[in-house]
Amino acid sequence: MRNLLTKLLYLSGIRVSFKPQPYSLLNSPVHTLSVKRRISSLKDVFLKVESIHGGEYERFESELSHELKKPEDSDYSYYLSDSLRELDHDFYRVHRISMILSLYAYLENSMMTLCEQRRGDSKFSVKDLSGSGIRRCKTFLETIGEYNFSDHHINPLWSKLTLLNNVRNSLAHTEGYISEDSKLKKKTIEGVEGLYFEDSPVVMIDKSYVLKSMDTVEKFLLYLCVD
Repeated sequence: MRNLLTKLLYLSGIRVSFKPQPYSLLNSPVHTLSVKRRISSLKDVFLKVESIHGGEYERFESELSHELKKPEDSDYSYYLSDSLRELDHDFYRVHRISMILSLYAYLENSMMTLCEQRRGDSKFSVKDLSGSGIRRCKTFLETIGEYNFSDHHINPLWSKLTLLNNVRNSLAHTEGYISEDSKLKKKTIEGVEGLYFEDSPVVMIDKSYVLKSMDTVEKFLLYLCVD
């Protein structure tokens, strides 16, 4: 449409120039530069939002520490502990869940895109395979002979991503509530740094887990990229 408009204006003797479209992180091919830019963007947004209540949280923690050192017969104020809990559950947890979901969506979409980029002369596509998500993409990339996921460079990353997949599914479908029937087990969560429980079987997420997951996704996609 823009090219047609340009030609019509040119034939009419009117010279015009259009503002160049900015680089988009949302629809670019998957390559080394696009992966680094996207992860950097996600990390920047994540840390900025994390810092919003940072000073307030540290102050509450410091004051609560002094409160807990008081003699046992002293009056105890629940305001500080309640304020910390409110920030943990109503702000940080919601924010971290949102970022985990966004990060995983980027991972899955990038793997789907890579499957198309690596398809070459293959008569079938990733959509022809059974299964779904990143596991189906893994099957396709191995089937066409592009990658060996048992390789010692990629296997540890893939193991972390399958866990991320299970965490993401739990957060998306049950808000992180772990029951006896859950695919993601409580014992598994307790063995992962940055994931924990408080006083209920609901997964809590530390800032460190989100950042480490970003690093894992970046390393994994960079390994898959062949520019």
